[in-house]
Parts: sequence; structure tokens; C-alpha cells
Amino acid sequence: MPSVNYPEEFAGFAVVDTKEWSKQKYVTYKPKDFGDYDLDIEIECCGICGSDLLTAQGGEGWGEIKLPQVVGHEIIGKVIKKGPKVTLHEIGDRVGLGAQCYACLECKRCKEKNIQYCPHGVTTYDGTYADGYMPVH
Repeated sequence: MPSVNYPEEFAGFAVVDTKEWSKQKYVTYKPKDFGDYDLDIEIECCGICGSDLLTAQGGEGWGEIKLPQVVGHEIIGKVIKKGPKVTLHEIGDRVGLGAQCYACLECKRCKEKNIQYCPHGVTTYDGTYADGYMPVH
């Protein structure tokens, strides 16, 4: 397995005020504790779509967001770290990530391969893990 200079902090440009959403601020934050089924992706590119913009703007119907907030979820990159129970991907694989970054893999929906409907799912941004971890905040 190739060695990677793994960061102790992540960084991004965050929305700090939805009224001035286009004036992001450079922020750093701690990564979550790495789990058995986790992958870490070195981001090569990330799309910004309408839902990212509506979230950043505090768009009507999208509700309040936790601030500061780094939006973006159409991610393409390569796997640089994987948990010991990951079997689908290897270090160096090119992967994509959408709007959901976690599913429990234990509930009925997950076991029926409908992980996008997992009641314990966490969204790629503005999500909160069961242990309380929230990126950026």
C-alpha cells in the first residue's frame, strides 16, 4: 500500500453568512474519526449544482444550514485511505461521491441495497454523524 502524507486537518472555502454566500472564508477543520468502512478520497474535482447554491444561499424551502459550511458533493477523486472492512475499493481507485456520505449498512433498507433511503444516512455536507461529528462546525 502506498504511503500518503495524511493531513491532520482538512481545508476548504466555507459559506459563513448565507446573506453573503459568495464571500466564502478559508477554513480548516478536523477530520472525523476514521471507521472500519470509511474511505478517504483525495478530491480531483467537485461539481457545484443548484442544490449547493440554494444551500449556500439559505434558499427558500431548504431551511437553515449549519455555519460555516463547505458545500459541494459531486466529487471525483482517488481513494487514499480505506478502512479495514472495505472490500469494494482499493487505494488508488478512482471513485465518485454524491450527496450521501454515510449509511449504516445494517437497517432493512441498506440490506435491500437501498442505502440512499437509510434512515441513519448522513449527507455529504450539512450532515451530522451519530457521534455528533459535523465537518467544519
